[in-house]
Amino acid sequence: MNVEFIDREKKIYDPDYGLENILKSSLIEIEDRGDFPDLVLYNNYLVPFRPPNLTDKLIKDAQFKGLDTVFPGYVDYANYWKLEDSGFIQVGDSVLPRSIKNPFYKALYGGSCLTLSSFIRKGQLIGDKVGIIPFSNFLYTLRVDDETPEKLIELALKEVSFKNV
Repeated sequence: MNVEFIDREKKIYDPDYGLENILKSSLIEIEDRGDFPDLVLYNNYLVPFRPPNLTDKLIKDAQFKGLDTVFPGYVDYANYWKLEDSGFIQVGDSVLPRSIKNPFYKALYGGSCLTLSSFIRKGQLIGDKVGIIPFSNFLYTLRVDDETPEKLIELALKEVSFKNV
């Protein structure tokens, strides 16, 4: 397997540059080298926990369902509120029983997001036809960064180590 690296431009380190622009710049570099991928897979190194065969599932869903973008989503039945100019507004089905409630899906783009190159080329991470692979394991939502409590990461690593034994 031949692996090539893409040198990061200084602007890519700018926090305001945005993921879509980073992916677009990277795709342009890849295409300048003569490769023209149909799909781009984004994996954030800060999201290390993923189920087995996730990439295969993303590719199959994209191909067989005719999707522009596929990513994992954490299934969540919690009650949410959002702040608007007029105050807090409830989002979703309130406190209905889970058996009849529509869940929310927390997008886990960093856990693996597969998108058609044509959208990345336009500076878009998400296409028009979206598929979500539902996850219920909280482990897959964790990011290894300064915002995630160290104790939670330690417990997660023990869980993964225990299952791999």
